[in-house]
Amino acid sequence: MSVLRPPREGITLEYLFRPVHHVLLQPLVPASLLLLHLKYARVFQRALSFIGTSVVQSKFINRVLVGLLTFGILDKLNSYLSRQVPNNFVRDKSWDWHREIVLITGAEEELQRTFDVNILAHFKMVKEFLPDMIRKNHGHVVTIASMSSFATWAGITSYAATKAAALAFHEALAQELRARYRADKVRTTIVHPVWVRTPLSHGLVKKMASNQFLLEPGTVAEAVVSQVLKCEGNQLILPARLNFVPFMRGWPSWLQENARSDGAQVVQSHN
Repeated sequence: MSVLRPPREGITLEYLFRPVHHVLLQPLVPASLLLLHLKYARVFQRALSFIGTSVVQSKFINRVLVGLLTFGILDKLNSYLSRQVPNNFVRDKSWDWHREIVLITGAEEELQRTFDVNILAHFKMVKEFLPDMIRKNHGHVVTIASMSSFATWAGITSYAATKAAALAFHEALAQELRARYRADKVRTTIVHPVWVRTPLSHGLVKKMASNQFLLEPGTVAEAVVSQVLKCEGNQLILPARLNFVPFMRGWPSWLQENARSDGAQVVQSHN
């Protein structure tokens, strides 16, 4: 993805933050600037004056650069562990995209079909294909969940229940593959998008969240394909600005309930 090319949804927070993440949070950048400042403090101050910045104390500049360097290193470490732990710290170079098979299931809105397709279909598909994946120690199971896996509100009870179940299915499957079957190269990925602009969700979105932020289907599809082509499992939160939502499950119960109530009020205000 180009740093400068905006996403399908237009100018989003992720797009505005992208240069910061790709430049300032790269440890090499603040580390280089810190070394330059320590060795050529006067030249550094002169360069700042050229761009209209008043004289800044050296200690403040050092603290800012050290802070950016520390945050960048922690961000890299977090990204590394988020990639390696779900993949058992094992690389798999056996993927041949001319021979791989991809199967996709969709969703219906009726209660029984919602459960059949959103969760029971996962078990049925895995039952058919997982034994061969385990035998070959090769494969990738992608589970499409939702932000409703972590938080829900009135009006989407059955849907949210299936998505919470999809998260439990993904987590348990990863543990089964690792602990019981020793299939450390079979990848598992789960995707948690917010509302997506699709024909199947049109009625629900129109009823529940007509003025809420919507992802385009292509954005979700690109994220899934990109992850599969990496030959690595992961947990994808779409859009990235909502990466904090899974932490809600660790909040005190009263705070969780208050957050869910606020979400319900937002939805109701647009009905």
